[in-house]
Amino acid sequence: MKREFETNWERELDTRLKSLPEMEAPMDLLANVMGAIEKRQSLAWYRRPYYTWSNSLKYTGGLVLAFLGGVIALGAYYGFNTLTSSAGAADAGVWLESLFEIANGLGRSVTAIGRTVLGTYALGILLFATFVYGSLFGTSAFVYKILRHRMGGEHVA
Repeated sequence: MKREFETNWERELDTRLKSLPEMEAPMDLLANVMGAIEKRQSLAWYRRPYYTWSNSLKYTGGLVLAFLGGVIALGAYYGFNTLTSSAGAADAGVWLESLFEIANGLGRSVTAIGRTVLGTYALGILLFATFVYGSLFGTSAFVYKILRHRMGGEHVA
């Protein structure tokens, strides 16, 4: 149960709030809202959100993507079947083997450099460099968003 003081206080607050004058919107609010609506409607169809596209564009896009997926799948299937059943497989195997040898040589070189130059501090240096890079990248992204918001008046998300 409420005490009498709380009831009186609520009644007093309600009468004072109701007696306040109506707040007026800024004069340029309507112009800003209408301008934003017109700007969004004047965008090209491919720059608008997907849900605002017409149904014909949605269906056409879906058909094109399905066709491209089918072409890629059939090409991969017949390409791999042709590759495994022909002399091209031997050439591809030689090419892949040389690619793996190059990658293995690069890996050995990096390992040797890491053992001689960096020694036992390699992990610490790598972690420190990763932390500094991530911090600088995050800070620069934050500053870019703030500056973009101030210059263009866009919402920072």
